[in-house]
Amino acid sequence: MYKLFMALRYLRAHRIIYFSIAGVAFGIAVMILVTSVMGGFSRDMRSRIRGVQSHILVRSASHDLTFTNYQELAKQIKTLPHVTGCAPRLEYLAWLSSIRGVGARDVGESSRSPDVYVIGIDPEQEHGTGELEAYFGRGDLKTFGPETFRVPEGEFPAMVVGSEITHLHIPEVILQTARQADFWIPLRGSFQIVGWFKTGMAEYDSKLVFLHLTAMQRFLQAQNEPYANVLAVGVDDYERNGESVRENIIEVLHAADPCSHPEWHSRGRCKTKVVRTWEEERRTLLQAVEVEKGIQIIIIMCIVVVAGFNIIAIYTLMVRSKTRDIGVLKALGSTPGGIVSTFLLSGGACGVVGSIIGIGAGLLLSRNLNELVDFVRISSRELNRLRLEGSSAAPIALGLLTSAMAALIFSWIGLYRRWHPRAWIWAGATALLVAAGSWFFFSWIPTYEPREDYDWLVGGSARFWITAGVGLLPLLWTVLRQLAEPFYHRLSGSVLRVASTFVYSILLVAGLAGALVANALVLGRPGARFAGYDLFPRQIYYLDRVPIQIEFRTICGIVIVTLVISVIFSIYPAMRAARTDPIEAIRDE
Repeated sequence: MYKLFMALRYLRAHRIIYFSIAGVAFGIAVMILVTSVMGGFSRDMRSRIRGVQSHILVRSASHDLTFTNYQELAKQIKTLPHVTGCAPRLEYLAWLSSIRGVGARDVGESSRSPDVYVIGIDPEQEHGTGELEAYFGRGDLKTFGPETFRVPEGEFPAMVVGSEITHLHIPEVILQTARQADFWIPLRGSFQIVGWFKTGMAEYDSKLVFLHLTAMQRFLQAQNEPYANVLAVGVDDYERNGESVRENIIEVLHAADPCSHPEWHSRGRCKTKVVRTWEEERRTLLQAVEVEKGIQIIIIMCIVVVAGFNIIAIYTLMVRSKTRDIGVLKALGSTPGGIVSTFLLSGGACGVVGSIIGIGAGLLLSRNLNELVDFVRISSRELNRLRLEGSSAAPIALGLLTSAMAALIFSWIGLYRRWHPRAWIWAGATALLVAAGSWFFFSWIPTYEPREDYDWLVGGSARFWITAGVGLLPLLWTVLRQLAEPFYHRLSGSVLRVASTFVYSILLVAGLAGALVANALVLGRPGARFAGYDLFPRQIYYLDRVPIQIEFRTICGIVIVTLVISVIFSIYPAMRAARTDPIEAIRDE
């Protein structure tokens, strides 16, 4: 029992150990933030990579190897358990050109490579096969059904294109391709763009074009013997039932047209038909996303390793400063193994405390990351507007916030020392500086008007309440510190110190963010078209918000690895302490 008691006592013996705790906490907080963002990116990228595809796709081995009994096959597949829909599609590569030319390029350039991937669909049969209806709804088509491709008689057939293709501003287009029969047949057709869709994946939005299935068959001159080359199948619970549905579809294909190589079924093939999940269709992109996520975690893990070296250095210094205590323990009968266990427990306790603080900070940042991004964008834009109008709010806020952060640090340190009336002086100075800095930094609020969809809705009185709130916090914690003096060195006092660490850390992060914004404006002096410092430009990442997905299994793994590293890096100082000669230790003292 004395080992745990001594381990916890050593954890509080020197303030320098707090730097080890801070290193562990910082590493865990950064890892949680990075893994949450990467998890969100991975989730959104998986959704966007899947795009217009269904859970399972039945394809012909080649675009020219089609099947004419697609309606009968679709009916049979719809009867399978867990299948929510099955729709025929006809897909082909083609060139897209304008009636009066080829958009922004000449005909010669467009004829060298395929521009678009044309997909013929029947909207009535697409229900239940995937998210195609939702993607059409994100564009300017609010209905997905028989009316989607319907046009007055005599006009060109309707076409729906990706949101990136609409930038060409060509309402009437020509599709050109070639189909192989006994010889290559050149094909050409005129169409009109009646709407656009948006998947959020640039590859799809710039390359995909949708026609009605019958219009596609006429374009490919297949109306006499209609055919399709893809069957899109939806599953009610893909993660659980996807593989079994895939196997059942292969059995249906084999029953309709038996193959001579049943062993190919395990590879998803039956004669000229291939059955694949959407993950198999986009295996390369999905693997790239997972590899990138894994590399990010490995790189960020180095922060925890650096914190481990910090533990070695600090605990080695602590062993040297506690030589007499170690000698007394060994003189009283403590074994070398007991000394090793004491310091290993202290290193593990350092990892536990750092993990608790890091988890709290990491979750707090992850939950509010989008708000932080919006804060930087809106405040920088509005402060720059005031600067252009002749206001000096930015440089004044910069000076006040910089001074406030210094005062915050001194006031924070005062919470860890014995109570002294001088703490009120630092708390009062901190409160005044923080409040003044906030008042000038948020001077844009009374005249603020939202400009974009994700701008905050801030009332004019918010400036006063923000200023009052951040100004009163240092005073509040100083009051609590004075009231907690009788039991400050007990467990409840430690809880108060941890809570104050959270509060002061939040104030410091907010002050640092405000000071950086003000400093960038003072030095950069952007013009009137400045839209704010956007840490997450939506036009680049093709996402509306920073994707966040907090994975608690990942957090548990991070904490376990951190605790293991904390214990491993405590071995050297623990072994050094165990080799201490008690007689020499007491004599040296």
